[in-house]
Formats: sequence, C-alpha cells, structure tokens
Amino acid sequence: MANSDDSSNAPGWQPRLSLWDAASLMIGIVVGTSIFVLPSLIFSNVPSGPAGLGLWALGGVLSLLGGLVFAEMAVQFPRGGAYAYLTAAFGPLCGLVYGVAFLSIIVTANIGAMSFAAAEYAQQLLRWDLPIAVPASAAILLLAILNTRTINASRRVQNTLTAAKLLGLVGIIAAGMAASGTADGVAVESATDASAKRNLGLALVLVLYAYGGWSDAAAVAAEVRNRSRNIPLALGAGLAGITLLYVLVNAAYLRALGLEGVRASSTPAEAALTATLGAAAGKVVSTLAIVSALGAIHGMFFSGSRAIASLGADHRAFRWLGDWSPTRGIPARAVWTLAAVALLQVAAVGTASGRQALDHATREIGLGGIPWERFRGEFEILVVAGAPMFWLLMLLAGAAFFELRRTGKCPGEFVCPGAPVAPLIYCATCGYLLWSSARHAELLGLLGLLPAGWALLLGLAARRRRGSAGDAAR
Repeated sequence: MANSDDSSNAPGWQPRLSLWDAASLMIGIVVGTSIFVLPSLIFSNVPSGPAGLGLWALGGVLSLLGGLVFAEMAVQFPRGGAYAYLTAAFGPLCGLVYGVAFLSIIVTANIGAMSFAAAEYAQQLLRWDLPIAVPASAAILLLAILNTRTINASRRVQNTLTAAKLLGLVGIIAAGMAASGTADGVAVESATDASAKRNLGLALVLVLYAYGGWSDAAAVAAEVRNRSRNIPLALGAGLAGITLLYVLVNAAYLRALGLEGVRASSTPAEAALTATLGAAAGKVVSTLAIVSALGAIHGMFFSGSRAIASLGADHRAFRWLGDWSPTRGIPARAVWTLAAVALLQVAAVGTASGRQALDHATREIGLGGIPWERFRGEFEILVVAGAPMFWLLMLLAGAAFFELRRTGKCPGEFVCPGAPVAPLIYCATCGYLLWSSARHAELLGLLGLLPAGWALLLGLAARRRRGSAGDAAR
C-alpha cells in the first residue's frame, strides 16, 4: 500500500535526513537531564537495586511498544507526528485541538523546563549570580537561532550534541564500573530498611518521564529518507539503545555508591565520578548536563516546528505558521513562535512578577492562587503543568491507531508487531500516567487543559461559520 500522505514530495518536506539523523534527534530529545536527577527518587521508591534496574528496563519496554505504534502511523502519515494521526483518524477539529495544545503547553513547557535545567547547571558551573529566567531565556534564544539557519546546519548541531552526551554517559558508566563499589551495591535492602515506605507506582511514573519525548521524533518522518525502513529503526533501535544506556548508567551508580548511596544522593553522577575525578567531578557533570539539556531543547525545536507547520498548512487561522524557507528548508516562523511561547512561560514561572500575574489570573476565574510551595523549582512547575494534557493526547493517539486500523487507513508499508496487544498496553500506560499526573498537578494541570478548550471553541466556531456560509450559498 502506498503512503496515503505523500507530503515528503511537497515543498518544505523534502527527505533530507538519514537514519542516524532521525535516531540522533530522538535520543537527543529523550536523554535530557532526568538521568542526572531522578535516580535517587526512583531507587528510594523500590525495595532493592535489582528492582530499580528492572523498573528502568520496564520503562524502556513500555516506551518501545509506544514507539512501534507510532512507527506504523508515522510511515503512513508522515507530516506532523501525532497531529497527523489524530487528524486522519478523528477529523480536523481533533487535530486542531492537538496542535494548539502542543504549541501552547506540551512542547513549549518542556522547552522551558529544559531551559531552566540548563540554566541551573550553568549557574553552578560558572558561578553566575543572575535571575534564573535570564540564562534560561538565553538558552531558548540560542537554540532557536541554531534551528533557523539551514536544515543541514540544524541536523549537524543535533548530531554533535547527541554524540557529546552519549560519549559523556559512556564515561560515567566506565567510571562507575571502575569504582571500588560495595558488595551490596545492588542487593536487596536490609531488614532495618524494609519498613520504609516505597511507592512503585511513583517510581514507574518517574522512569517513564525519563523516557518521554520519543514521540516527537515521529514529526519529522516526512523528511527522513526511506522512511518505511528508517522511521521504525530510529524509534525501535533508538529506544532499545536508550534503555540499555539507562540501565548501565544506573548500574554504574549502584556499583560506585551502593543502594543507600544512590538513594541519598541528589546528584549521583557527580558522586560516582568523584571517586575517579575528585573535585573536578562537579564541573564535568554540570557540563554534561548542560549539553544534554541543550540537545533536548534543540531537538524539540526541530521536531516541534514540523508539527506546528502542519497545523499552519491545514488551518486558516494558523496559516502563517505553515511557511517554510525555500532555501534553508526550515519552518522558521514555527520555530520562532515556539520560542516566543516558551519565553512567555519562562517569564511566567521564573520571575516574581510572572507568578503574581498567574496568581491574579487564577483568582479572577475562581480557581484560587497556585500553590508554588508544593513544587521544587521552575523545572518541576512546567513539567507538572504540561503532563496531564500530554498524556491525554498520547492516549488519544493510541486510540487513533485503532481507528485508522478500523477504517483501513493503516497499516501501510510498516506493520506494528504485536498488535493489538502492544497498542493496548501502550494505551493502558498512557491512561495510568494521565491519572497519576492529573492527580499530582491539580490546579496546574487544569491550567494546562485551557489551551485545548480554547482550540475546541475556535474549531467549533469555524465549523459554524462554514455551515452558515454553505446555507447562504444554497
């Protein structure tokens, strides 16, 4: 069956990316800063080292199932990722809701969150004494500029950042495994520790957050050469490689620090490297974390702009976002729009005046002020705000898979192995994460849903105008 959306032959969607480009993009987005900060929380909520490693492996398997589901749809509908799948399955209104939510909160909140992570590590490394929003905004502007040069320059930057972070993580693995370690580094917890409260559900949520972002890579499918082969390979082999990398990095932490050492350390990478590098470990880890965060931001600009360009191509209200530079092969307007929204979010949560404005707005609509004290910094605030909307739309993307199968629009040149079991497991995972993230986010999650509601009203109004025009013509 031929691809039903042959947009790779349309202007702006030329297949210029190789298998490594696609895999590098996906790895760059997924492997951000989570591997440096989440292990202590994850291992604090599991009964043993092996259980923690098993959970990291399980997260990889669940993500891989989702990647194969997306691969089938991406090969058949390559222009715009989940936006295209929801449009094809449920119509333009559903695609519009996804596109506006994606622009307003999903990808932009993650860009903002990663910019805060890069800024925090830069402050530590360079000993800056600046308001956190300043270096965070600078990171966003820098990566937006790099994404609006040329397609070849953008992919080279992404590949370089991804290669650097992979090299750094391999170095952490080697240093951790070479450390003297402890005999019980991965042993089951002691009897005196067995009564401590553990929460496997929370640990799984954190692990799956560390794997988040793989779905974004599908948005560039139309620009990948031989996509029926390379998109499944990039998603499948890429996620398998990330799983192995995450398990080995955490095994290195356990080897160097022991189970209790990992639980007690908020910066396990630095602690693991200290044994071999001494005082220089902090600088090395901060540099690697900055590179990882910048690689994630660059990748989200790269892939996210393609989804927004698709929205612009299909909907009159956003038509200006669909323009591509004919010489550079870049949807520059989409990139700068993403940057502008992300900068607004950085200002909203990273400055006192921004927080006051949000508090005032939520009180005006009867929701009360935002409980800022519940969250540990700007990074967590943005992640929590976008998570419920993200998992709701990822669940809808899973539903789109079944609808496309039912209507005969899928499969095409690639068939998801294990269907329908694999897609059902993927949907169940998204449902659990939607429930868990909404329960944790409370008011912030509700604010994240507002853009989707606005898009729904916009789409219904446009549909009514078209209907009225049709009646008048008759």
